[in-house]
Amino acid sequence: MEMEKLLLVTMFGVVIMVQAFGIINGCFLEEKAALLEFKSTYFNASVLPSWVEDDPRKNNCCQWERVTCDATSGHVIHLDLHWVQTDMQTCADNNIYILNWSLFQTFKELRTLDLSSNCIHGFIWNADYMNLAALETLDLSYNSVNISIMESLSALTSLKNLFLAENKLFGPLPTKELSLQRNLELLDLSYNGLSSPLTTQDAKAFLKLKKLKMLNLRSNEFDKGVLNSFLGLPALKSLILQDEATSRSRPLWQLYYRKIRSMPWQFDLSSGS
Repeated sequence: MEMEKLLLVTMFGVVIMVQAFGIINGCFLEEKAALLEFKSTYFNASVLPSWVEDDPRKNNCCQWERVTCDATSGHVIHLDLHWVQTDMQTCADNNIYILNWSLFQTFKELRTLDLSSNCIHGFIWNADYMNLAALETLDLSYNSVNISIMESLSALTSLKNLFLAENKLFGPLPTKELSLQRNLELLDLSYNGLSSPLTTQDAKAFLKLKKLKMLNLRSNEFDKGVLNSFLGLPALKSLILQDEATSRSRPLWQLYYRKIRSMPWQFDLSSGS
């Protein structure tokens, strides 16, 4: 009799947890629904085959490919969605995507989001659904986003690592927007069309990134004068500023070697890989 009571209490507790927290088979229902909506909205059924709704063998979204959940909380913490759009010809044919950022707002504990190489042209932003408080790493490399994205990204103030290599970022370095991301430690803006010069105000804004350790500006359109804007970053350990289309790297190295050789960080202007 006591055992039956204990079993009933346990079952009742499980029901309460499912109702209160939306957990089933180790997966939060709202997070599973968001993943399925993401797939159905942007990709065909053959992509991400483990992401299915009606297969009891694959009911736990924490066991789906490219998804990692926290072992304690059960929340999704990493989404590796790079190169989900594997047919690169669709990019060449201008079959590009504008993603609804609010889909990711469901993931309260998301720390890493990799959306690189997916023909992404931009996002639908909503100020009420911007800040993912736990997001530390965002990779949007090898897409087609333009400089206007920087204003929206500035709301992601918890970011430590931001990858925007090889997009369509043209014009001056967006220092005002970047200066709001005070936790940045790694910033990759390589292979874009960013250019000099930086105003004094721009340089002061950029120096607010006091935690920045690595800055990759390879293959943009900066001249040697821009270096002065970066030498004051207190935590910087690696600066890559080399345009493969020119032969500037060696003269720049010679010019600035005396200023940086005693600093505790590496200045990389090598012409190698």
